[in-house]
Amino acid sequence: MFVNTRLLPTLESLQESTYYPYTISDHRPFFEREGPQLNLLQQISYSSDEDLFHHLRSLWLVKLACARNVETYIGKFENHIEPIVDLFHSSLRILILESDSKDKTLEKLYKWSRVQVYKHSYIVRSITRRSQHISYCRNKLLNKARELTFDYIFAVDFDVFTNNIFDFVSNFRYNTDGWSVMIASANYGYYDVWA
Repeated sequence: MFVNTRLLPTLESLQESTYYPYTISDHRPFFEREGPQLNLLQQISYSSDEDLFHHLRSLWLVKLACARNVETYIGKFENHIEPIVDLFHSSLRILILESDSKDKTLEKLYKWSRVQVYKHSYIVRSITRRSQHISYCRNKLLNKARELTFDYIFAVDFDVFTNNIFDFVSNFRYNTDGWSVMIASANYGYYDVWA
């Protein structure tokens, strides 16, 4: 590594400097120190969970997922995602784009009756960077979704799904008119950098 020593402070200049300790004058938590945040989403008060679930059943959802070598995750993913998608209108679509798998991913996906599978081969030959590969596949799925009627698009990963149904439903306890997108949480240090 190259370091320009002319830009570094000399020992003499550091010794001549005066330093003042930083003191915190207010020890209250930040949410007490700051004023009310009026730009946060407003929670909707449903009289009961049944009212909320009734509302969800009126919403049209399209679920998207990219798949590559996810054979070992499909069963667990299906068991995890089915209760969530069952909350929405029965016209729900699950769109999955499979690309370049070397295992039995495609075979298992074709056995899942609720899934509409798209296959795109040889992407890795022309798009070698993982981020570009994922971006290409998600954009293909988004274009397919735009051909459908929907209220929400739900994009998830096969190998990272930690939310339970109650965490997911909690998103709809807020007025969603004010937001365009909600991204993945940061469970286990992961966040969706590819979104």
